[in-house]
Amino acid sequence: MKIFLLLFAVLLGGLALAGVQRATHYPDVPTLVGDIIISLLLLAGAWACLTRVNHLSEARRTKPQEPK
Repeated sequence: MKIFLLLFAVLLGGLALAGVQRATHYPDVPTLVGDIIISLLLLAGAWACLTRVNHLSEARRTKPQEPK
């Protein structure tokens, strides 16, 4: 699950960067606003995935181990 979330976060982060790059090349105001909003949503998704991975990692570290 962590690998999937990390890959999804990388994908969303790359798409957010591409949106920022596109926004800098098209000075049309409606396009600029739309690109910025979509980039922020993609960045929020990437942040949420990374936060979830962090919570999964912490939960695994703090979970008491069973005796063998």
